[in-house]
Amino acid sequence: MERGGPELPAAAAPQIETDDQTALVSKSRNKGGNSNLASAGFNIINSIIGSGIIGLPYSMKEAGFPLGVLLLFGVAYITDYSIILLIKGGNLSSTNTYQELVRKTYGLIGYLILSTLQFLYPFIAMISYNIITGDTLTKVFLRIPGVFTAESVEPICVRLSSFSSQSQLNLNTFLWQIRLKRASLE
Repeated sequence: MERGGPELPAAAAPQIETDDQTALVSKSRNKGGNSNLASAGFNIINSIIGSGIIGLPYSMKEAGFPLGVLLLFGVAYITDYSIILLIKGGNLSSTNTYQELVRKTYGLIGYLILSTLQFLYPFIAMISYNIITGDTLTKVFLRIPGVFTAESVEPICVRLSSFSSQSQLNLNTFLWQIRLKRASLE
């Protein structure tokens, strides 16, 4: 060793996880969260459904119910077929993750494009959620008696958009912050 210290045995040496699957499956050493199965399940369902469900009634209205249902089933079939193709492609290329499949299929350039898009998609979605929240909450709060100005809505919107963890979004914390804000205004 260069520094002259005792050499660590292989089991005690820190291991660098290079494989995506190993990084995802291995247990986290930092146990900071305290969520339960129900909240984790709700979070997964919320991620799957996303905000696209909000536009579903409008699309049904515009397309008409029979055509809307037909289009919905058509998109579901295309999605299912796409997933089957991804699984078959992963089996043929002996890969277990989407990133590995893209790297083997399209090379390093494709992998870098995928990584960039996988960063940009949630980043842009976060911006759009903030815009939607700002547009919606102002209209809701203006209908509440005693709330008339943007100065009373802005601190709530800023607090909601600056949470570092989703655990702060539970109802009790949100109501407590509203009570504190009202107390500071009085």
